[in-house]
Amino acid sequence: MRTSRLAIASCLLLPATAQAGEMPYYEAFVVEADPADTTPPATPRVELLEVKRGVGPRDEGCGTTISSTDDFGSVRLELGEAGGDEVVGYRFLPIDGSVPFGSAYAGPVVVREPVVYLGWIDGAQDDQEPLDFTLHVVAVDRAGNESEPVAIHVRDPGRSEGGCSVGGAGSGGLLLAGVALLLRRSKKGRNG
Repeated sequence: MRTSRLAIASCLLLPATAQAGEMPYYEAFVVEADPADTTPPATPRVELLEVKRGVGPRDEGCGTTISSTDDFGSVRLELGEAGGDEVVGYRFLPIDGSVPFGSAYAGPVVVREPVVYLGWIDGAQDDQEPLDFTLHVVAVDRAGNESEPVAIHVRDPGRSEGGCSVGGAGSGGLLLAGVALLLRRSKKGRNG
């Protein structure tokens, strides 16, 4: 399991398209320095849409449900146009706090869709530590000029199950109670 998590984490910047149920990753944006071009791209419009955290197995009906993406965490951002007709890349720079994906998106990276997912391996568990960090989102043009940064503050209260718990009278508990009751009645019937 550790090897597969490392493989996923190491692929975050390779060019690819995310399929349903996969964590997207982004290819590097290539800068070609041009000393004659000193005009930076417009400051991007950035909106924080969602913070998603890893989740543990879920009891559903007669079994437990798990998914291959249960251990993924992500920050979902919507980016507005920063370059007009000009091609731009984006940098997502950790500025303050403990950023779970570190500097993996310090880029610049190619962004092909207006919605961006910045992901990390968060753990397939319901207990999650709080998040509180700030990113600067910066548009970068082909000449390497950078826009003014946009600060995005990301907060998530985390989740805590409050330590160990013993299962209540769920289906397993009811089954054991029923078997014990039948055994007790069976003994009474034979004894008398």
